[in-house]
Amino acid sequence: MIKNRYLADFIFKDLQEKMVFISGPRQVGKTTLAYDLMKDKFKKICYYNWDNRQDRKDIINSNSIPDTELIVFDEIHKMREWKSFVKGEYDKLKSKYKFIVTGSAKLDIYRKQVCCQVMFFISVFLSFSLKKLTSLKTLL
Repeated sequence: MIKNRYLADFIFKDLQEKMVFISGPRQVGKTTLAYDLMKDKFKKICYYNWDNRQDRKDIINSNSIPDTELIVFDEIHKMREWKSFVKGEYDKLKSKYKFIVTGSAKLDIYRKQVCCQVMFFISVFLSFSLKKLTSLKTLL
């Protein structure tokens, strides 16, 4: 069952103007948020998962992008030079497609070199809300 997450509308709004990065711990629903919930907002989504061999080949070989509105790069931070790749794709194709990049905390988007290059068009959404964090019971 897919939950309606409150961030979906904010992400969709930001996608109209910029690339969106979704980062957070493993297994909190980043991919679900990026892909399944965006299906309600976009008719055509091109989803690339770096962990999938065929998707990885398509990315490395720069295979043509099918007719789509939204491109999702999942786990792309595992690719060498991923930051330059994503920035280059966005710079060249931003007038044609919307972009979401998902991954673990290893996305490392807060480091200085990334900030200088791409932070002006990135929105970062954390996977935990304050409401969820305050509702967790103490383990003591």
